[in-house]
Amino acid sequence: MTQDKEKTTTDGAYADGDLVQIPLVNLELGPNYRSQLREMDSLVESVHQFGVLTPLWVEPHATKRNKYVVFAGRRRYEAARLAAQRRAKESSSDEALAVQVGRYAVPCRIFRHLGRARQVVFSLV
Repeated sequence: MTQDKEKTTTDGAYADGDLVQIPLVNLELGPNYRSQLREMDSLVESVHQFGVLTPLWVEPHATKRNKYVVFAGRRRYEAARLAAQRRAKESSSDEALAVQVGRYAVPCRIFRHLGRARQVVFSLV
């Protein structure tokens, strides 16, 4: 008997080895992010072709159930969002609809109880 490696959670995220795949609709950007994003075209193209290769770092939202706050990986988050929009324009109607409702998932590492100081340090790595 073989075990299925994918384990779906109630919030639409599913386990993938050491990572969790979280739909974009369940992610929000944390505070204190830079507003200028440079050289995004090549990153969007890479994410469109290969997906997000380096996981975003997230923590559970303090007040919203099934939501996560991104504290490291703003450029990858934005590139995934833009790649999902691009994919919706290029895909069949069923897949496009799934992307439009935010089911495009990206790899994330969930950190709990880090504290603001550690988040800032980790976001600089």
